[in-house]
Amino acid sequence: MYKFTIPNKVIKQVYGNYYVSILEEYNIITIDDKEFEVIKEIISDGKIDKLCEYISYLLKQADNRIYENFKEKDLQIMIYAILSRYQELDVYLEYSSFDNYIDMMIFSKDYNIMIELKYLKKKEKRLYNKVHNKALNQINEYILDERINKTNLKKYILVFIGSDYKLTEA
Repeated sequence: MYKFTIPNKVIKQVYGNYYVSILEEYNIITIDDKEFEVIKEIISDGKIDKLCEYISYLLKQADNRIYENFKEKDLQIMIYAILSRYQELDVYLEYSSFDNYIDMMIFSKDYNIMIELKYLKKKEKRLYNKVHNKALNQINEYILDERINKTNLKKYILVFIGSDYKLTEA
């Protein structure tokens, strides 16, 4: 069995830039000023409120066709593509914890950020409580892993419902 990973930071940035070009093909334009505010908040406060607002903004720009087969993985890659371009952040998707994988880990100089990410289509909105509780249980399980650095660890549950989101600090 093979496990594919991005081999180094250079390839990570190339991949991020490639994905941003794909976003631009769908007329989802990334705006540097907004990105700067996102990165600044993550680095200085360990918060992801502006990241969520920014992703929501980008999704609202998208053509409706993008949502036909849109999944959590697409959302992960979108966030990853934006954040991985900044050297101040180390971003990991499917970060290993015991026999499970944390959807996203972001490491900055002062903060470690754990994100359990979920995506629901608008018609699945009624499933929010169930999905949120599952994410909370997953985070509680991940915390037991001694390999996770809990110093300045911020834990978030981020559930996107279409282009809207609900963010909870766990």
